[in-house]
Amino acid sequence: MSKSVLVGTYTLGYDNVRIELDGDTEGSAAAVWYNPKDGGCQKIVMRSKGRSWEDVVAGLLHEAMESIMHRRGLGYSRAHAPREVTDGYMFLMSHHEFDECCDWVGPFLTACLPDLNAAWRKVNGKGNGR
Repeated sequence: MSKSVLVGTYTLGYDNVRIELDGDTEGSAAAVWYNPKDGGCQKIVMRSKGRSWEDVVAGLLHEAMESIMHRRGLGYSRAHAPREVTDGYMFLMSHHEFDECCDWVGPFLTACLPDLNAAWRKVNGKGNGR
């Protein structure tokens, strides 16, 4: 695994969240670390090398929504296991709660997408284009 690329730190809801490309995702395309080993703020790590810009944005949207829904207490474990993969979770929310999550993720994406695009282009040798 190569060294991760820090995109930046942004506000998501009431939390600061770092975005990194091509760091430790434990084998998945993306991961959220609520309490990272380095002791810093929450981070979202995504694989980007060789992936399309659309895939990277979709991964960030997924992880940001998942993060905010968990922080709002809307994620429930069906297995009640102490530690399980997120595939075991389901989200239960009202339309109003979903709206609130979108209201928090929207400004987060607006703030980070220009920096994410620049980092993605650098990692993938894309120059100034998409």
